[in-house]
This record gives sequence, C-alpha cells and structure tokens, in this order.
Amino acid sequence: MHGGYAALSQESSGFPMLLTALLTVLVAILGYRLLLGRAQLQVGDLVLTAAKVGIVLALATRWDTYQLLVSDFLFDGPQHLANAMIAGVQSGGAAPTNIFEGLEQAIAAMQLYAANYAQQAPPQVSPLLGGAGFGAFSLNLSATLLLLFTVGVLLVAKIVLGLLLAVGPIFLALLLFASTRGLFEGWLRACIAFALTPLATVMLLGFMLLMLEPLLVQIGELQARNEYDGAAVQAVFTLVLACGGVSAGMLVASAMIAGGLRLPAMPTPIARAETREVSPAAMQSRADRIVAAVASMERRATASLAEASATFDRRPRRTTPHAIGDDVIDFSALRMRANRRPRPKPRATGEGA
Repeated sequence: MHGGYAALSQESSGFPMLLTALLTVLVAILGYRLLLGRAQLQVGDLVLTAAKVGIVLALATRWDTYQLLVSDFLFDGPQHLANAMIAGVQSGGAAPTNIFEGLEQAIAAMQLYAANYAQQAPPQVSPLLGGAGFGAFSLNLSATLLLLFTVGVLLVAKIVLGLLLAVGPIFLALLLFASTRGLFEGWLRACIAFALTPLATVMLLGFMLLMLEPLLVQIGELQARNEYDGAAVQAVFTLVLACGGVSAGMLVASAMIAGGLRLPAMPTPIARAETREVSPAAMQSRADRIVAAVASMERRATASLAEASATFDRRPRRTTPHAIGDDVIDFSALRMRANRRPRPKPRATGEGA
C-alpha cells in the first residue's frame, strides 16, 4: 500500500501534474464564474472550498497524514475492534488469545481426527456410504471450508482494500469537482465495504471457534476410547456449512451498509452554479405558469372590452333638436321646407320652334 502511494507521488507517474492541473482548472472555473456573475460569492462558501482543497492536498501529497487518517483507520481499525470484542466474549481462557492461533489448532485437530477415522475405514469403500470413511471425508472437507470461509475471505478483503487505498489519492483529487464527486463517493463506499468485511469475518471466526471447541473435544475423547461415532462429525460439518452461509450474508450486509453512504452537499460557488440548471419538470411548471398568466391577461382584456361596449350601448341617444349655443335647430323641419321648394322648370330648346 505504501509502495503504491509512493509510486503515485513520483514525478514520472504523472499524478502530481494531474493534481496541479485539476487545481488550476478549479481556480479558473471559479474566477470565470465570478467574473461573469454566475456564482454567488459568499464568505462561508469560499472557506469551505479552501478547506476542501487543503484536505485534498494534505491527504494526496503526504503519506503520514494519509496513513494516520485513512490507511490505518480502514485497514487495521476494524480488525482491532473485532479482536477486542472477541476478547470480551471469551470466558475463562477457553480460547487462545490470538484468534488465528485458535484457527490453526482447530484445523490441525480436525486433520488429525480425520486421519484416525481414515485408519478405521474399510479399504475401497466410498466415504459417502457413511461410517469411518465418511467421518474422515467430513473432517477434511470441514477444515478446508473453514479455512476458505474465514482466512480466504479475510485475505481477499485485505488485498482489495489495499489496492483501493493505494490509488486513493486519485479519487481524493476527484473530490474537487461536483461532476466527479460521485467517483469519490463510490471509492469511499467500496473501501468501507471491504473494511467492514474483516471486522465481520474475525467476529465470525471467533464465534465459530467457541462453538467448534466442545465438538472437537468430544471427538478426541471418543477416539481415545476407540469409539468412532459420526454424530459429532456431522455436527462439525453442519456448523462449518452454516459458517459459509453467514459469511456470504455478512458480505451482502457490508455492501448494503456501505451503499447507504451519502455525503452532505458542499455549498461551494462552483457546485451551486453547476446545479443551477432547471430540471425538465421545473421548466414545464414554469411554462404552465406563463401560459396561465397570459390566459388571465387575455380574459381581463376581453372583460374590459365587453364592459366598455356595454357602457357605450347604454348611453342615451339624442332625438331632440340639436342646440348650438342659445339657438335650437330642428333639422327635420329644415328638410321638409327644402322638399317643398318649387323645382326649376327645364329650359325650352329649339326643337319646338
């Protein structure tokens, strides 16, 4: 893990240049948005942005800080916590202080008892038919499965977690931008899932050893009396198979717990400016409001025109003689006088002469 971190820190890896470029782009985008007025300048947001940049630089460029806050916390912390919990459960020194020494002793005991069963099994008889041959087969298979479900899962989780932590500075640099923040959250969820797996595995191993110990003691006592009963062997085999099911369930539970991680939104000017885009639903609702406002204005204009027309129709029409100054003019009488005037006769032409 330290070797991978050191390899990333070298100039030949290109990561220092990438980190410098990302910081330059961050400052350029921030200045561009402030210059065009597309970002809201607040003191608290700038302080959070500066703190985020400082945290990224401290963790991505200094191994001591990264080891103390990230590597040791995720890689060794869960296993130490599981050892402390198992030590509290152990009673009267029934199990060894080191849980892996207890696993080694249990596997050695199962292999020894399997060899004793194999000596009592008749030759050329299938172990699936039962008897001493089935006891030898069950104990050997139980030892292999127990090693696979505990140490195998623990090694896989440790290796994957080590690889994730080795490339951690790359994902820490992606925290600088809101558009790449999801990659950092995915990396953090994966690290937490593979950190919880050793915790669950060590606890499962401790409880398995506590339950296997009386069964192995019973098998040893039976063999000391030259008795090869298969009940205890079947119990050991069933218990180991149940251990496999519990191990798979704990892997799923660890993934679900880590998948529920949601980082709080950082109110940086860049993040707020990037998230200022209106969603299609909001645009549709805004368009509906505009259409409703235009329709309301049209209804008001139509109502005003109708009211003005009704007011004009209700005005009284004048049928009395029109008054100009103090004189009253009766236009109907004038028209009648003009009609009674004699029309001029046509002039005689020379045709009659």
